[in-house]
Amino acid sequence: MEFEGTDTRALARSVIRQAGERYGYSDDMTVLAVRVEERA
Repeated sequence: MEFEGTDTRALARSVIRQAGERYGYSDDMTVLAVRVEERA
């Protein structure tokens, strides 16, 4: 899966959508998206 952008919510939605299509929506799913930024 490739994702362009910085919105962690959009990334989580995309992961859930793709996982549901691949494995079905019969079970609860949780996605944790973490953005890591380099300090100056």
